[in-house]
Amino acid sequence: MEENIFALKKIVTIYLNPITIGLEFIVLGVVMLVFWRRKPKKEPKPWWKKVKRVAGDLGIFMVIFGVFFIYMCSIRPVSDSLLYALEKEHAPLANVDSPNFADSFEEKPQHIVVLGGGARFHKDRSPTNQLEPPTTARILEGIRLHQKFPEASLIVTGRPNETNGMMQMAELFGVPADQIFQESKSRDTKDHPRYLESMLRDEPFILVTSASHMKRSYALFKSYGYEPIAAPCDFWAWPRFVTFDFSEPDLFIPRIINLYKTDMAFHECLGLAWASLRKQMAAPAPEAEQAEQGESDPPTGHSPDSVIEL
Repeated sequence: MEENIFALKKIVTIYLNPITIGLEFIVLGVVMLVFWRRKPKKEPKPWWKKVKRVAGDLGIFMVIFGVFFIYMCSIRPVSDSLLYALEKEHAPLANVDSPNFADSFEEKPQHIVVLGGGARFHKDRSPTNQLEPPTTARILEGIRLHQKFPEASLIVTGRPNETNGMMQMAELFGVPADQIFQESKSRDTKDHPRYLESMLRDEPFILVTSASHMKRSYALFKSYGYEPIAAPCDFWAWPRFVTFDFSEPDLFIPRIINLYKTDMAFHECLGLAWASLRKQMAAPAPEAEQAEQGESDPPTGHSPDSVIEL
């Protein structure tokens, strides 16, 4: 049952992003306009004429709405507003580069957990070319924090391609191999706290992920009883909320980068809605916790041979 629900979620996600929503409206509108313009072989009845007229009007509306929707998702006031609403939930850790940063913690973090965010892994590529940009930003922030807490373990979690790429990047920037641990059974965000349970236990840890993703990740970890220290990175809009400065020529000009930012916000909003619908952000019942503990395997340590090809 869970497999079917997971597959359904992935399929629905494909069709619920800004570009596909806009194109779906445009295509359906064009289909209705073609139906409206089609000439019948014999004189239609009055009710059929009315149906075609309504279809034509609806088709025009859907085409205009689809174009307008894509345009709105491609301008900065919309994309930045959506991302800002997510990113403002958790500010970045303050004074990380200060010499006294580590001393500001009453209880030193024992782990630094970095969540995966996409990979383009191939064993023949250099470590700096293995990851998608969000994952690169996350692992670099994890490495930066590890330099402040060199005794902490660096745990990378996600799919195998993501964790392999992050592991190689961490080693490249000087993190000792014996302090890097991979958890590669997770398929999505809700799996991370479940599969990391045997490693994290009750020890303090820092949670690193993109700022737009932190709200959902933090809530899911909290639902499992963890108290993570949020260390968001990869900010796009925070701390400056979008301002309507008409001296900026590109404020209302559609751009691909704005469409990308809107897509990120859509993805997170859908993820939050799904987690809320499935009650994933509520503490699980004791029986469920025991059942999931039985299924969970401990994270795997570093292995030079754990390379997976695309």
